[in-house]
Amino acid sequence: MLNLIIYTSLFTLGLFIATGEGFVLRSAKNQLAWLLGGRYRQDGEDVYYQFPSKFITELWKPLTGCPVCMPSVWGTVIYSLMMPYSVDTIYELPIIICSSCAINFILFKNLIQGHV
Repeated sequence: MLNLIIYTSLFTLGLFIATGEGFVLRSAKNQLAWLLGGRYRQDGEDVYYQFPSKFITELWKPLTGCPVCMPSVWGTVIYSLMMPYSVDTIYELPIIICSSCAINFILFKNLIQGHV
């Protein structure tokens, strides 16, 4: 289970960084935002996507918008690809998601955000 927590954290942080400004997956992130009806906005230093509805805005965060929120979606995907479904899924998946969110919060707030 510790392996999945680390994989999920590293994958989601890597995906968040790779879809950032000037990185290789930025165009994929822009295309996804365009498909969801979003527009790229910049107010001074703040860069964000504006979506037509609050539902799509809240859906965007766990897909590529928030590294702390991303393990909720991507952790489920990684778990379902790497582990068989069983009764253990009931308690393992929330532990993996919450632990990955905590690790992402610590790493993003303390290490990554301070250097970007």
